Amino acid sequence: MRNINKKFLIFFFVIISLFLEINKLLAQEKDTINYLELSLEELMNIAVVTGGSIIEIEGSKRPVSMTVITREDIEITPARNIYDLLEVYVPSALWMNHFTGAHIGMRGQIIDQDYKTLLLVNGKNVNQQSGSKIELQNWDLDDIDRIEIIRGPGAVTYGPGAIMGVINIITKSFDNGNSVNLTEYYPYESYGGNINYGFSKDKMQLYTSLSLTSTKGFSPKSYAVDTKVGKGYFGYVGTDDHKEESKYSDKPLDYFRDADDKPQVKFNIDLKLFDDWRIWGRYTNSGTALNNGIYTQTQLHTGFDEDGEETYGDFDNLYVFRAKHYLTVIENNHKFNDLFKLNTTFSYASQDFERRSRYPKKYKSSLPQDVINFLKPALSDQYNARQYYMNFSEDELYGKIIAKLDFNENIRSAFGMEVSHKTYGTGWGDDKKDFRMSYIISDENSLHYDWFKEEIEKYSSRNYAVNPEQAVLVGDGWSATTFSLLGEVNFDYSEYLNLLISGRADKNTYSEWMVSPRFAVTSKINDNNIVKLIGQYQSARMSVPMNLLMQHKKGYSTPEPEVFKGLEFIWNTLINNNLQFTAISYYNDLEVHGWNGTERQTSFIGELKLFGLETEIKYNFNEDFVIAFNHSYTKLIDWKLDKSADRSGISYSDYRDTTRNDIALSSVGNNLNNWSDNISKIWLRYKYRNFSLHLDSRIYWEFTGAKDGFEVLENGVKGTEYEEALVETLDDIKDKGVYDMDWRLNAGISYRKNSIAVTIYMMNILQFGNNNKRYTYDGGISYESPSRVAFVQEPFTLGTKISFNF
Repeated sequence: MRNINKKFLIFFFVIISLFLEINKLLAQEKDTINYLELSLEELMNIAVVTGGSIIEIEGSKRPVSMTVITREDIEITPARNIYDLLEVYVPSALWMNHFTGAHIGMRGQIIDQDYKTLLLVNGKNVNQQSGSKIELQNWDLDDIDRIEIIRGPGAVTYGPGAIMGVINIITKSFDNGNSVNLTEYYPYESYGGNINYGFSKDKMQLYTSLSLTSTKGFSPKSYAVDTKVGKGYFGYVGTDDHKEESKYSDKPLDYFRDADDKPQVKFNIDLKLFDDWRIWGRYTNSGTALNNGIYTQTQLHTGFDEDGEETYGDFDNLYVFRAKHYLTVIENNHKFNDLFKLNTTFSYASQDFERRSRYPKKYKSSLPQDVINFLKPALSDQYNARQYYMNFSEDELYGKIIAKLDFNENIRSAFGMEVSHKTYGTGWGDDKKDFRMSYIISDENSLHYDWFKEEIEKYSSRNYAVNPEQAVLVGDGWSATTFSLLGEVNFDYSEYLNLLISGRADKNTYSEWMVSPRFAVTSKINDNNIVKLIGQYQSARMSVPMNLLMQHKKGYSTPEPEVFKGLEFIWNTLINNNLQFTAISYYNDLEVHGWNGTERQTSFIGELKLFGLETEIKYNFNEDFVIAFNHSYTKLIDWKLDKSADRSGISYSDYRDTTRNDIALSSVGNNLNNWSDNISKIWLRYKYRNFSLHLDSRIYWEFTGAKDGFEVLENGVKGTEYEEALVETLDDIKDKGVYDMDWRLNAGISYRKNSIAVTIYMMNILQFGNNNKRYTYDGGISYESPSRVAFVQEPFTLGTKISFNF
């Protein structure tokens, strides 16, 4: 740990020195272009952003820490999807694999389900029961104008769920130009194409885009451990490292392969009429393997041979999820006079979500023939509803009205309400017997309800039917309504002092009222320095609708919402006309909801307190050369498990468990699990004539909290018969550099001639040492610590894009 800290300090001071030295050299140039001949406040107000507040206020007064990824950034940056973009540009952001899909984390917060981040498209919330997954895994990014990312809570503006952050995707408009783009990524065998077209006539503006991307993926170099204290296997998945008995002996799931080989499709249409009407619609789909590249391919049970032995089909990528989503929105922003504006929004959205069970079901030849005749067609078909753990649709009718009152130049306000009515039921084109949301099914005739329970359970462990005592029966479906009130007042006391007070209250059919207040004080010290103090007394997130319904149907009391309290201090300074510096410190106190391994449900698992520091430096040499560096430091202050839980993926600092071998495990350290306390990122963009160059690098200095899990187990087996075998496993893990420093380097090079541009993308250039690991989230609840170690060694990736503008 000390060596890591020394390396970090050396690296940090080298970066600072580099920025200062460049500044000195440029100051000597007589003909330097002062691209930023503006005050800090004027500079910050240039960016056209929509996030952080209800009232339209200057960027310098936004009560949030925000990163804006521009269209220019997106076009030149090597990125497979939005997850990758966030890792490049957003301080502290990282993402991990998980058996429910990829999970994003910011500021030390990452959990087993994507419910702490709100995902927006053009300001419209598109989070679903499945979390913030729609859009984030799509390869095509050419329809996006910019992405606004708020680090930290945003519930007061956007609603329950924005505990960790907000991601707002802003799509292109008619004036972004018309283009056709073709892309290819090796070794993913990913091929895509899109067309963007827009025009303006009189008081009508139209923009539309369509894309199609097909990805075969590849068999990755992935590492996993299958061991139960002292006995088991470890090494690379699908190799001789794992014997036949190991669950990792077969070929791993293809990395980033499209679910069931169905390509990703995106379609967007945006119509603006007169000065205040906007009608837009959007369709997206995506899907891929769960715990991408780690879990193994499986086979469908096809029957029996002449000797009564089981027969199976080919190995295939069966463990997948797939989501389809469309959205139609009507907006009207009408200005009655200088005092009063009224913004109204109405929308309809629908999602179809499928998640297949990890293991296909099977049966024995000793079953009665009539039972076999019934089961065989179902169990040999990967698309049969009985193979799914989740198979449902989610529809939403939504309305919002916001009244904005500007009493004078110094006092502005906004008040409004939202209503969201969601209906959950049968998936698109399915029968109601197919419907399933975990233990929520239609009725006793459901394909998932206790079907052939006696026969299947007697002969097979692969029966995922819903038992009667677990089932929640909802017929054709069920619904819930969320009603919200929100308001905000902005006081400009003087040129040097601004106060913003915001509040929101939300009530769901199955929840109590949740209140989220916020205050923000902004002070302009001088033309080049601005400081902000932001307080979130309570930012609440209700449990997901599925859990709320199950709690209600079983007669349990309404679960308490997840509550966030925090303070944040921001200092922005313009050191000179070219160099901008930002320093941020924050304190978070969070009541964490996650998977409770003891109670086998999602519930309150403990209270988390943490502290963080972020620094950002951005240097603009001129309009053709930009370089930026950021560093984030996150430190756990305290983690207290709830008495209902004995273990979690948050931290090993409060941990109590007993293994299947009766080994007692107890707390170690005071660090965040699944997190690197120090994360450094640097990127630059340079243009020379027809050429453009992008470079980015990021370092995760060490995952100290994850290593605590090894120490927990070492302490537990010390002096037992399992100690020697565990040492062998841990030695291999340490030899692979698991949870050590991880360093990545990416590059993008573009050449444009008239209306044609060719761009080359290179990812994971540094193919040496222990770099480029994509870890799987350690939930802290599955077997012992080494059995939760899993990662994909991401390869060097080469991408090509050809763009035609017309």
